[in-house]
Amino acid sequence: MKVFPKKPKSTPSVQYNQKWIFRELSNINNFRNRLAHHEPICFKGAIKDTGYARNIYQSIFELLNYMDVDTASVFSHFSDQVIAVCDEIDKL
Repeated sequence: MKVFPKKPKSTPSVQYNQKWIFRELSNINNFRNRLAHHEPICFKGAIKDTGYARNIYQSIFELLNYMDVDTASVFSHFSDQVIAVCDEIDKL
């Protein structure tokens, strides 16, 4: 867990332990796999919902922050694009 020096301390309601980290990374990996296989990430039949994509995007930022990565400088050139695309999809 040394790779996550800024990880929050566990609370009775949320245990930020190895199991929690693995679950978050697994969710991100599943999302990546869906993208790689050209599967829909914002549509469930006729329903459009960017919540899944937004949640994964937020998880990526959280984990990088826990790793003490300066996400503002690393993602400065495209982070707004992800939110903008999700906003456009939500307007459809």
